[in-house]
Amino acid sequence: MSHNPYSAPKSHIPSEKDRRIRPLWRWFIAVVSLVGLALMYVSYEVARSINGYYFHSPHVPVGALDIFMVLVVVYLLLVAIFGRWLLVFRA
Repeated sequence: MSHNPYSAPKSHIPSEKDRRIRPLWRWFIAVVSLVGLALMYVSYEVARSINGYYFHSPHVPVGALDIFMVLVVVYLLLVAIFGRWLLVFRA
């Protein structure tokens, strides 16, 4: 008899290879994050030029949304590099 009723059930956790994101999606995520980075730079330059023209000070204050967008772009770049949505490595 090959089946042992007292053995522990097999795990349904997918293997490391099955959890990785496919290369095409990784490239897409990388392009989206780089486009987001470019849009953030353009919006910063527009805000700096508007402040310089109207208020004679090119200083642009950093807001919470700016910090959030930078964190999202960095996270997406890390996902594109490592190919995993969860960046926590298990032993």
